[in-house]
Amino acid sequence: MTAIKNQNSPTILIIDATLPTYDQDSGSLRLLSLIKMLVKMGYQLTFFHHDRYTVHFKYRYALEALGVDVFRGNINALLTSRQFTLAWLCRVHVAHRYIPLLRLLNPDTHIFYDTVDIHYIREQRRAEIEDNPSMAERAVNTKRKELSNCQLANRVITVTPEDGQHLQQALPQLPFSVIPNIHQRHALPDTPVAERKGLVFIGHYRHKPNEDAVCYFAETVLPKIHTTQPDINFYVVGSYMTTPVKDLASSHVKIVGWVDQVEPEFAQRRVFVSPLRYGAGMKGKIGQALSLGLPVVTTSIGAEGMGLIDGETVLIADDPDSFAEAVCRLYTDSALWEKLSRQGQDYIEQHYGETAVYEKLRQLLVAHKLLPTAPVPDFSEKVLPTTELILPKWVSTVTLPIVLPDVPSPRVSIVIPVFNQALYTYNCLLTLQACDQTISKEVIIINNASTDETAELLAQLQGAFTILNNEENQGFVHACRQGAEVARGEFILFLNNDTQVMPGWLSNSLKAMDSDQTIGITGSKLIYPDGRLQEAGGIIFNDASGYHYGRSQNPLLPQFNQNRIVDYCSGASLMIRKSLWAQLGGFDLRYAPAYYEDTDLCFAARQAGYQVLYCHNSEVIHHEGKTAGTDINSGYKAFQAVNRKKFQEKWQAVLSTHLPPLPHSSVEVAAFRLQESKVASLQETGAKTQASEVNTFRIPEQKIKATHLVGQGWACNFWSYLNINQIDEELNFIKSQGFNTVIILVPWVGFQTHVDPITYHEEYFSLFEQLLKKVQDQGLQIILRLGYTHDHGPESEPDGFLRACVVGNNAVIWQAWCDYLDRLWAIAKSYSNVLGGFLSWEDFALILITQGTEEERLLYAERTGYQNYLAQHYTLEALSARYRQTFTAYSEIPIPAIKSNTTHLFCEFWDHLLIDKIVKESKAHFPRLTLEVRVDCDPQGRSYVCHTRTFEVNSDIPLTMVYYTPAWGAPNDGHPTSAVQALNRMLRFFNWLRAHTKNALFIDQFNFIDNTPCFEQNTRILPAELPHFLSEAALIIQHNTIGYSLWTLRDVPVNVIRNGVFERNYPSWAIEKGEIIFDAVSQKKAVFLNSTGTLSQTITNNISGIQIVKEKPFKLDFKVKKVENEVKEKASMTVLMLDDKQQALFEETVYCESDEWQAIHLEPIFCDVGYALKIENRGTPILLSDFYLYQTYQENGIIDSDGNQKSFYNDLISLNQKL
Repeated sequence: MTAIKNQNSPTILIIDATLPTYDQDSGSLRLLSLIKMLVKMGYQLTFFHHDRYTVHFKYRYALEALGVDVFRGNINALLTSRQFTLAWLCRVHVAHRYIPLLRLLNPDTHIFYDTVDIHYIREQRRAEIEDNPSMAERAVNTKRKELSNCQLANRVITVTPEDGQHLQQALPQLPFSVIPNIHQRHALPDTPVAERKGLVFIGHYRHKPNEDAVCYFAETVLPKIHTTQPDINFYVVGSYMTTPVKDLASSHVKIVGWVDQVEPEFAQRRVFVSPLRYGAGMKGKIGQALSLGLPVVTTSIGAEGMGLIDGETVLIADDPDSFAEAVCRLYTDSALWEKLSRQGQDYIEQHYGETAVYEKLRQLLVAHKLLPTAPVPDFSEKVLPTTELILPKWVSTVTLPIVLPDVPSPRVSIVIPVFNQALYTYNCLLTLQACDQTISKEVIIINNASTDETAELLAQLQGAFTILNNEENQGFVHACRQGAEVARGEFILFLNNDTQVMPGWLSNSLKAMDSDQTIGITGSKLIYPDGRLQEAGGIIFNDASGYHYGRSQNPLLPQFNQNRIVDYCSGASLMIRKSLWAQLGGFDLRYAPAYYEDTDLCFAARQAGYQVLYCHNSEVIHHEGKTAGTDINSGYKAFQAVNRKKFQEKWQAVLSTHLPPLPHSSVEVAAFRLQESKVASLQETGAKTQASEVNTFRIPEQKIKATHLVGQGWACNFWSYLNINQIDEELNFIKSQGFNTVIILVPWVGFQTHVDPITYHEEYFSLFEQLLKKVQDQGLQIILRLGYTHDHGPESEPDGFLRACVVGNNAVIWQAWCDYLDRLWAIAKSYSNVLGGFLSWEDFALILITQGTEEERLLYAERTGYQNYLAQHYTLEALSARYRQTFTAYSEIPIPAIKSNTTHLFCEFWDHLLIDKIVKESKAHFPRLTLEVRVDCDPQGRSYVCHTRTFEVNSDIPLTMVYYTPAWGAPNDGHPTSAVQALNRMLRFFNWLRAHTKNALFIDQFNFIDNTPCFEQNTRILPAELPHFLSEAALIIQHNTIGYSLWTLRDVPVNVIRNGVFERNYPSWAIEKGEIIFDAVSQKKAVFLNSTGTLSQTITNNISGIQIVKEKPFKLDFKVKKVENEVKEKASMTVLMLDDKQQALFEETVYCESDEWQAIHLEPIFCDVGYALKIENRGTPILLSDFYLYQTYQENGIIDSDGNQKSFYNDLISLNQKL
């Protein structure tokens, strides 16, 4: 516990693959038990988990409740800033990665390598069972790592003696210590043998030995059992059910899945079977069954390392026939069952009980002179409540006294009424002690005549506790008023005793109060113990009925992770200013003993001119109903209906302004109706309401499944190639693939061609309105990328990059930018399907300037505002020291060169410019705005600078957009990666994001395949593994984001031709003896060339940002058809590529005999900026259209360049269906 930390205590760093998921696998349960022992011994613990899997917060909190620091930053930074007494590294791959790092950065640290099991033995056995050469080779590699770890560590820890002996076969002199699994003895269940039915197995089924065991048993052993015992069922319990396990389901094989409590499930079963055929280490599942008095039949592999004796503590059998016989014998022989139940439990307690393992651990630490000189006192002799304090399972039950430091003037007075339920009160106080320790507080507990161990528990509390004992149960309302009368704090916080508070719950509530003096009351986000949301603020309808917004939903969803003005918040965790409490007179006694008093108080506060705020980052676990119960017809709960009528009578006038109850109102509108930015309008029918104005990015209830709309072009020439007459076909296709949203790139340079004076290309605005209408008619949602800096369309000045670089420091360009946003918003706000717009860091990529010459970097240091920023924040002396050169004026300071040691200064300025200037002020012109943040970290010397400061965007923006590629966190050495590796990195990626923002996340570019030129070294997923990646990625996207978007649905050519479909009116082509016409048959424009006509276009600057590779040839695609006439001769034309001196570098004659469109493909053609493509008609009149000149395709789509579905097409469609 944090309260008993000694700053001089030895420090231990524990590193494992993940947080201990103790209710899913025995290795995690063992580690958590060892951590509790180390805490009890007096160590200060830091825990680092290598794989940043998204796991339930309870696993992190289980450690934090023990006072363990769960470190989520950069491990290198941790090891360079802190020295640890001991490092405890778990599992072969984790240890292999971090032992060398520890030896380098923490050379004096003792290292214990905890094998958990011997991985290579498990892999060897699996290879033999499966006759799998690749697995055998993998075992050899793992063995090499395992033995390397053993040689580098100060001590090797194994779970069984046999594991250590395996290692000694390769390293005969290797010393090792055995720290086995830990099992608590449980009282034998009352269920008689005769009433128990069936066989049971438990495991984590992504662990292959477990999957193999149940499949082998169900398919091979169970049929043999059924020859004599046909009614026996097999129950499969556990987590991460794989498809082979799920497929076993039948009338005799019951797939139970994960259970919160193992004991009730085991109490129903007669025999535990563990038919393991390979594996290593101690099998926790067997120890768990024996500790519960459930007899076991297992194999020699299962019994390995535990000292179990066949016929005395378990039954052991290895082949299918003898295993089936052993099961039947134990199932039918009650005397044998009783013997093994009793002796198995005794054996486990003697050898693997907490006392035995604690002593083993203590002796190990003594031998290495690592035991604290002043361990934490053992309070096990103190009198505690006789009820075993085990709920919730993930909160510490170390029997230490609960102490709060005395303070003369507490800021917060926490008032907790209690009636019985000592167990819950104890766990509530444990978390109060552990969380928000820097805030001065007192706790006032009103004991409402409890008859259980409550009084005994309260008598042990020390420090800033005040206990008020009532001789009779006064009820919740009276008890709260009692507590408030003696409260000394500036704030009073009412807290139910069946809660556990989370870190930051109190500080975040205070932060909200301090930010706005009109906020009179704050309420917490309430979460059920199983992780479901209980309440994110309350809604009161006009009939006085209440609704807990978000009940039973995912608490990580974005709509529940923004502060919100609400009707009321539940009294389970409710804070009010003490002055306001006195002004209002506290809880109205008409609601005694309980119910509606909190709602009434919130209404009274609002009537007095204050606001009631739901505080999303004040999180509290609430068991609900542990004192008052849940039966609305009896006990306290019966007052809910009675008090609703009283409340309705008191607040009738106010309630008349509220919305009608469900289903006559929208929950979302009701939940947000008090927000200034969301004004509800009730439709005339009164049956449906909706928001008439939304000034933040609209997050829909369903996952966003999007693709960028590129039509016949690609990103840089979408508008140039947009044929509005054919766009319906594309939109229909997008919908048919399971997408519900399109992202439209809106290029600043194309729409606004000049900034001084401001000049617009009006044709684009007309197309924009037509396009929004088309998309709306198709029932698709729209997201707009507003700052896109590329458009291969009308001539514009300055170009996009030059504008974006200086927009924050140039008043003329800034005014032009804001005017552009105003025009877009005036159109977009009229379309209900427009969710919002976003800016991308990439459109303001000032980091590119670091690659310029020193002269360019100095020039743009002034133009971007970088020098002004430095002048406001740093002295010249400090900057001279950082740049390692002397400056006499800020005008001398350039933007740092790429990878230089001052990159952090420029990134700091850039982040400030993006967030505090560009995004913040742009939102006033386009309210539904957010940002795609830069998740790349920029190199600085030998380290990197990350842009985490931007991840939260601004306080009034609830959504952050990110770009995804398998390159994130990968070595990017040109080698491909497996799906599993990519998925693990993806999880770490989201975990990293979540550490820096509570915003909802949206992947605006889900580039799981990427062939971007100049990034060929980036790690890519093996093509054969893309189906597996997409299958598993669906779950990651589901739980971490509000959706995703593809960059393109189809592979598209990186095309350097402007207006290649002749739809736009700006100058781009030179036409002699011809004209642009509309072809009514194909509904598109084309060029009509007479018999000697010519068509040509000079290739202009490639503004797409993708460089032309001079030595790489181009390809040319276009379409041609003869014009219908009496002449029967075939058409012919010459295609030329002329260099800048008008010399033909390519020349080829093309023939056309049909009056139907004919596709032409020509290559190789060498081309560069300034060259000209020319078509000379040599015969009968022709029509030409659909020109594409390109070196490469962007291969981000699920449809290839020939229009065929790619191999993973169905997997992406399945991903959409899963979302």
